[in-house]
Amino acid sequence: MKEKARYLGVLLLFPLFFTLHGVNENFALVPIPVVLKLLGKYCLITVACSLLLYLVLRNTQKAFTLSIIVLSVYFFFGAGKDFMETHVLKSKLPYRYLLPLLAVFVLIVYLLVKRTDNRAKRLSAFFSILIVVFFTLDLGLLLFNIFAGRADEADMGDRQNLLFKQAKLTPPQNKPTIFWIVVDEYTSAESLKKGWAYTNPLDSILRDRGFFIADSATSNYNYTHYSLASTLDMVYLTGLKNHSVVTLADLVKGNISLYENNVVKLLESLNYRIENFSIYDLKTHKGKAWTTFSEVPESLIDNQVLFTRIKDDLGWNFPNIFKRDKRAADSMTEYKINQDLDRKYRNYHRDIYDAIRQDSKQNQPTFFLIHDFIAHEPFIYKADGTLHARFVRLTMENYLDQLKYANTLLVKMIDSILTTYSDRELVIILQGDHGFKFEEDSPLFESESCKILYAVYYSQKKYDSWYPSVSSVNGFRILLNDYFEANLPLLPDSSYNLYYR
Repeated sequence: MKEKARYLGVLLLFPLFFTLHGVNENFALVPIPVVLKLLGKYCLITVACSLLLYLVLRNTQKAFTLSIIVLSVYFFFGAGKDFMETHVLKSKLPYRYLLPLLAVFVLIVYLLVKRTDNRAKRLSAFFSILIVVFFTLDLGLLLFNIFAGRADEADMGDRQNLLFKQAKLTPPQNKPTIFWIVVDEYTSAESLKKGWAYTNPLDSILRDRGFFIADSATSNYNYTHYSLASTLDMVYLTGLKNHSVVTLADLVKGNISLYENNVVKLLESLNYRIENFSIYDLKTHKGKAWTTFSEVPESLIDNQVLFTRIKDDLGWNFPNIFKRDKRAADSMTEYKINQDLDRKYRNYHRDIYDAIRQDSKQNQPTFFLIHDFIAHEPFIYKADGTLHARFVRLTMENYLDQLKYANTLLVKMIDSILTTYSDRELVIILQGDHGFKFEEDSPLFESESCKILYAVYYSQKKYDSWYPSVSSVNGFRILLNDYFEANLPLLPDSSYNLYYR
């Protein structure tokens, strides 16, 4: 019994080592509750695996050895697959070959372990020492990361909020209600002419309503997380240059950089209410849109294990697999998914209108942070707002159809805001966070990926500080200078096309 308990104790160091290793690889990116949840799940898997193999082999040392090998395949499946594809094969490794090969490998190892009567003790001792050594090394690395202050590296923006500490704002007598409306993936009118030969009427519609149109405006990055973080912190992000390769971990860093940003802190210091209709949680204001990226930190670790990787890569094949007419069932499933997403959009816009009506009855100034996905993939709408019956390809044509419908909703929202706040000082910044997601081999990728819609409305209609080629990083610098005498210097307008891997 003591031997079994000892081997189980050593065996449980394996999921602890794997989890610690994932934490160190993604230090400060995975919240502690998520780490504990994953650790609990991995410990249960480890106990179940070792118990099953013990019942099969009826030998503690053999069961321990085989458990280590099987769990190594399970926990490090993703890392091994990625290594083979990146450094050995230089191409994708199809599951139709990989899974049978793994099954054969496990079967061969089982037969070998079953027959190793004399070596079982030495093998189990070797694996025990290996696990303890690896666990100790990762524990030491964790302590080093903590005491070296590496958690700060998770914030790629103004980590110390220096701009917030240095800025001296003088609020006007009538503080404006501020709307920052980000329409995800909304490209510029110039890009629409180049790529689609389409003349977008939205710029003219907004000009007729008193907007300034920055017709050569750009985002600073071609991905949402970095663009928004840079805009709200009013700085360029550390470590990102043109053609930098970003990963899922960098995406999480972008979210963390948004969590506590200069714009929100400055406006809060001026007694602004914050209405956060974005997909991101801010430090003191939870996002009121759907939490698209809430599971990303967990996947930084969990995406390496066999079950999760197969589910993510192949799971789309499984719905309706036992239905008699799978094609018809898939079609119904796809249409239901489109209906559910349409319902999300409608509820989201309804909640925004409700918040606007409620806010108009209050005297406290408000900053509305609205992050609208209506122009972003998946493209579920036709130009007239009716739904596609099935998933459509992410083509330029389908993007244009959905953008036309998005225009209808955006004009309705703008008109509602202008009418509701007609007797108040009002600021609206309507912009894309990046342009259309061209493929990296597209001739338009370099020149158009950061070209965006950018329109500004001031109640006073004085736009002397604005200029046609403004980039997102300077938007709030200009606004704070105009309304709060911030005297913030403008940064050079640069755009960086990143490669996501």
